[in-house]
Amino acid sequence: MLAVVALPPWLGHLADGAMRAAGIALIATSIALFAWAKRVLGRSFTPFPRPVDDATLCTTGAYGIARHPIYASLIVFAAGWAILWRSPEGAACALLLLAFFDLKSRREELWLERKYAGYAAYRERVKRFFPFVY
Repeated sequence: MLAVVALPPWLGHLADGAMRAAGIALIATSIALFAWAKRVLGRSFTPFPRPVDDATLCTTGAYGIARHPIYASLIVFAAGWAILWRSPEGAACALLLLAFFDLKSRREELWLERKYAGYAAYRERVKRFFPFVY
């Protein structure tokens, strides 16, 4: 994530018109999604993949549309940043984030399934990152 925003702007050019608007919209959407998901999790929020001991399974709010909305928000932020700066390097970083969070979420889901009896059914109902897609 740091690589995405630390890439020097001169590696790309600030987009204009519709591309600039799309990049800004993705960044704003990602920030709102992150805040919403973090608020829904409350005290259960942790940067570590292993669930917090006294946590409960969240399946509503942002977690009703994606199993890992915080990871999705970071991927969308990276994509928006890459579009805003018309940066192929930024796009590569966004793809690397997608791969990283895909692997991290797979490991996390093993722990979640062990901890919560209803997790398997939840996983069948709700996509990993992006509603209707993945």
